[in-house]
Amino acid sequence: MKKKSKNKKKAEKLQGSSSKWRLLVFAVVAGAISGYLLFKGSREPESQGDRAPSRPVSSRPKSLTEGAPLPEVALLSLSGEPLKLRVGEGSGPILLFIFSPTCSICTQTIPIWKELAVEAESRSADVIGISVLDPGRTEPYVAQHQLPWPVYSAANRETVIALGVQRVPMTLVVNSSGAVAMVVRGGVGQEHKDGISTFLQGEASIGSDQ
Repeated sequence: MKKKSKNKKKAEKLQGSSSKWRLLVFAVVAGAISGYLLFKGSREPESQGDRAPSRPVSSRPKSLTEGAPLPEVALLSLSGEPLKLRVGEGSGPILLFIFSPTCSICTQTIPIWKELAVEAESRSADVIGISVLDPGRTEPYVAQHQLPWPVYSAANRETVIALGVQRVPMTLVVNSSGAVAMVVRGGVGQEHKDGISTFLQGEASIGSDQ
């Protein structure tokens, strides 16, 4: 009887050890599977709706360089009508004020833009404002700040990319040949203002000689 009791205890002990090993193996396997799923989840979105796919590098705005022609871009009037901005040779110099109604620095730049607009008009240059937001959010902003120049909205992201808008505010100066003469990103300082004024004077002198 004692021998059988010892054998039974030994069997129970072995069975208990076997259960512990099975639990340990299960924990290791489960941990490995969980780690793999977490790693995979960190690399791939669960669905297109959870996280938008990153834009390809080619769709990022590229800087416009001085001397490059101003591209033709699609715009929307504040009433939502589609139109094109076309600048060609002989169209005269143009100042483009690119902004966002949600940009505080853009709002701070408006007084300087207004001064430049007055000078531009006295030099027979056109002034155009382009908002990176839709007409519905742009129109109240234009009315609130009494922007005296024509204002339009970028029709799509392609317009923003074509204009090389990496941040706002942005001021583009275009010469009479339709080429970019100056690009100012951020607020317009006194040095920029003086440079634009000098450009407008030079363009006015060229126009008077023709």
